[in-house]
Amino acid sequence: MGIVFVEAFCGMSAVSLKLIGGNDASPPVSRHGAKTGYALSILAAMGLTPGMENVHIILNDVDPFIYNLWSKITDPKTKRDVVKILDKWDQCKIYRHVIDPTSATPACPHCRGLGRRVESKLYDELVGAYKRNGGLWPGPRGIAQWMVIRAWSRVFEHNQLPELYLGPDRPSVARKDLNTCFATRLKGIRRRTERMPQFASVDVLNVSAADIEPIPNSFLYMDPPYIEGQGYSQTFPREKVIEIARRWDAVGATVAISEADKVVDDWRSIDISPYRRQTGRRSKGFFKFKSREILTLNRMPVSII
Repeated sequence: MGIVFVEAFCGMSAVSLKLIGGNDASPPVSRHGAKTGYALSILAAMGLTPGMENVHIILNDVDPFIYNLWSKITDPKTKRDVVKILDKWDQCKIYRHVIDPTSATPACPHCRGLGRRVESKLYDELVGAYKRNGGLWPGPRGIAQWMVIRAWSRVFEHNQLPELYLGPDRPSVARKDLNTCFATRLKGIRRRTERMPQFASVDVLNVSAADIEPIPNSFLYMDPPYIEGQGYSQTFPREKVIEIARRWDAVGATVAISEADKVVDDWRSIDISPYRRQTGRRSKGFFKFKSREILTLNRMPVSII
């Protein structure tokens, strides 16, 4: 008999992806507060194993862009179409043999840094189309559009326009010693999208976490906006998180909550900060508590590694 796993504030659904896809599964793009680096420890603490079968996933997020992503890309055909579109947008090869000293960074193994020029043009085109149309393009093209803009914008969620274009010279993704430029970043989005595991059984919701009816003997993971965190596009009262947690606990669900501190006083908690797996993007700089990650559970943690 299968299990039901619920991500009530799913975001990029890193925990669910590793649950069904195994250790190497990851979201196509990153997002502020994503739990890609902590997902394995979270699953272990809940007594779950990466790559499990017979799992029914319920993803929920109030962000309309996140809902649009997961309600569509969980369909195999849509995912294939998105990959084809990203392939089409990867114009790196066009500039391989072009010499442009003002934009070239020879350290990039794919395009000798000339993808920087492609990057600026494509980003401007996608953002311009978003503003002209008053929203994303429909279908797979819009999903690809969101992922590319999101990879290079600090804010592109909750109907906010893209903000703070990070550009090809952002130190964390474009340093010469990292051999990277936009062309390699675009290839990475395409690769992760193609490798993303297929959801055998999934429901995608766009409601408040408080409106999800508790499911007996299920697994609930919550990653609400941190009380002391910065950079979130929404807030959610701590007392509401506790209320939801106790409702699910009352029906026999295993509940885990991520925060920078313990959430439910009479439950168990564990600091999983030391067990973070390295990922390409760091989000700890947004937090007052830096890399502090506390997992609160209504059960004894099974494991943490």
